[in-house]
Amino acid sequence: MRYEGLIRETESGFELTVRASGTDGVPLAIEIALRAGGTMKGVEAIDGTPDAFLLKHGWAGYRMDNDLITFGPGRAEHAYVTIRGAEAKPEGPCVYLTGFTPFEHTLVFEMK
Repeated sequence: MRYEGLIRETESGFELTVRASGTDGVPLAIEIALRAGGTMKGVEAIDGTPDAFLLKHGWAGYRMDNDLITFGPGRAEHAYVTIRGAEAKPEGPCVYLTGFTPFEHTLVFEMK
């Protein structure tokens, strides 16, 4: 397997392009861990996993106090976020995007 992450700064945040290739059909999950205490919109809860959400399409927003971060677009080709060999989910809310290899997706993060 080959994984690649490319980051590009933008005027209001950054873009992250993730690529994975090698063996076809391998499930993967991108985990976006957030600090506890904010409010989330634009995501769907994952049954059986507390504080875990899928960003299936569109944009997510996470507000804490006066700060708002938005990110997207979403992608959810499956709901399996406990990938074998991965570390345990950190404390606090986590948003996941999922897919299968070969995989390429660009996420845009903006502070508002």
